[in-house]
Amino acid sequence: GSDTNQDLAMIKMTSTRTDFPTMDLGTISDVRVGDNVMAVGFPGGTSLPGPATFTSGVISAFRTYNGRNYIQTDTSINPGNSGGCMFTLSGKMIGIPSAGITPSNEDFENINLAIPIDQVSAFIDQYVK
Repeated sequence: GSDTNQDLAMIKMTSTRTDFPTMDLGTISDVRVGDNVMAVGFPGGTSLPGPATFTSGVISAFRTYNGRNYIQTDTSINPGNSGGCMFTLSGKMIGIPSAGITPSNEDFENINLAIPIDQVSAFIDQYVK
């Protein structure tokens, strides 16, 4: 399934393996402004080879931007990190890193956005049966 408006996609994998690692999904009620969080991803995508990287930051705000709800954070989100995982220090997934705001001719820094987990969970529920 996919939702281009939210920049979300999901694929179905067929395997006989049953030992895949999992992560607990949180809810938006697990998130407070000022909480420390981490994001994992591959900054630069295939342009920067190597392992996934982890970055840390805080929840700055809950923000509506371009008509969509986001978690705002100062956690670095670079091209390639989007689609990864944002999680609390207790290990609950609370969002998917989506984008950084970098307006032309503005001196903005560390304004990054993640799709809240409640929106992600609703998307997953549409396709997982």
